Amino acid sequence: MALGQPGWAGVFGAIVLAALLDMGVVIRHIHQGAHYQPGRDIPPYWPADHGKRR
Repeated sequence: MALGQPGWAGVFGAIVLAALLDMGVVIRHIHQGAHYQPGRDIPPYWPADHGKRR
């Protein structure tokens, strides 16, 4: 980083930090699998019945 541009270094550092945090969340969700449920207060997902119309 250039010594005369500390603002740009901070912006770049913030972007890198946000990208790393986002990557960590994505990897965590991938490891939890396809049937992850967010919590006990959230009901399970039931697929829509495609054969019936409302």
